[in-house]
Amino acid sequence: MHSTSHVADIDLPDTRLPQLQKFVHLKTFTLVRYGKGYPDETQAKVKAKRPRWA
Repeated sequence: MHSTSHVADIDLPDTRLPQLQKFVHLKTFTLVRYGKGYPDETQAKVKAKRPRWA
């Protein structure tokens, strides 16, 4: 079992955020969006889903 995962360049509309629950077993989880980064609003929603990743 891995304790870390990195995901790059995926869109995260509100409808996709619940899918992040599949990664709750990970110690760390990093979302990377090269160039643009994720908007502050999206970052806040992700952190609210899994505070331990914040």
